[in-house]
Amino acid sequence: MADEPRVGARSVLAPDAMPADGRQSDRALAVQRGVRRHLRQAGLASICEVTLKSGRRADIMALSPAGEIWIVEIKSSVADLRSDAKWPDYTDFCDRFYFATLADVPHDIFPADAGLFVADGYGAHCLREAGASALAPARRKAVTLLFARHAASTLHALADPHLESREAGSARRRADALARRALGEDALQGPAVHVEPPRGFRDVAVAQLVDAPDMLPAHPVRRHR
Repeated sequence: MADEPRVGARSVLAPDAMPADGRQSDRALAVQRGVRRHLRQAGLASICEVTLKSGRRADIMALSPAGEIWIVEIKSSVADLRSDAKWPDYTDFCDRFYFATLADVPHDIFPADAGLFVADGYGAHCLREAGASALAPARRKAVTLLFARHAASTLHALADPHLESREAGSARRRADALARRALGEDALQGPAVHVEPPRGFRDVAVAQLVDAPDMLPAHPVRRHR
């Protein structure tokens, strides 16, 4: 790793433009940056934090010029590796699977049937290549589409940093509108009034709802049949 060139951050991946999402430690973020630089220099495009169909989240997913899917799982400590017994699940979604760690983590604790990167914040070195296990065509198409959509969404978020807050506000407004329609209330009305169709004068019941979501039964003025 001492031979790895220290490439300027913005000239490689512009990591400062992508804020950390808070899930990774500083050690894990350093590994992430170094591995992604190494992958880029090897001709692969990479994205981070990809949620798979299984519900597992890939730390790094990379796409080779030949269309191979790689997944890299970052383990920044011995405890981090030992707490993860489900890592084989990742192999169902990639052609090659790697672990990535730091130089001060013992390398012999990592499974021998997975590839291994050793990285820091400036680059990475591949200690062990991962064996290739080709994905089925349908799975490859699905994962490649996932990669493309995730990458496009990430770029969109960078171009429009306030997009998420606007979408959250729009979602709240849509939910409010649905609630009003369900209660028979439009935007200009006050609290909804629930009226049960009467079969006779004595069967009329009216309830004033203090809060729109408060869907308690109407209190009868006289009695229900």
